[in-house]
Amino acid sequence: MPRPKPSTPPLGKCIGGYSIGCRTDEHPYGKLMNIYCMVCKARMGCSICVQPAAELACKQCHQWATAVALRQHGPMVEADKVLDRVREIVSGAALLEDVPF
Repeated sequence: MPRPKPSTPPLGKCIGGYSIGCRTDEHPYGKLMNIYCMVCKARMGCSICVQPAAELACKQCHQWATAVALRQHGPMVEADKVLDRVREIVSGAALLEDVPF
């Protein structure tokens, strides 16, 4: 007599994570249930709802979430440093020759 197939547990539902552009509607988990940020270890989502690895950015730490994205794009620019530099230039404290961009 053939043995019955083992019943598979019902798929859980993913509700998204902390990646920028992450899918936020309830959906079944992908092949990888949890993808984490390499910097702050926050859950980015499952393999269905996150962006491609080369485009994956974290909403929590505001950094690239994967080594592939960091290699492809380079480090994130810190907005505070840029704004401080712009304020120096606008106030006249810096010469235009000193502007790095």
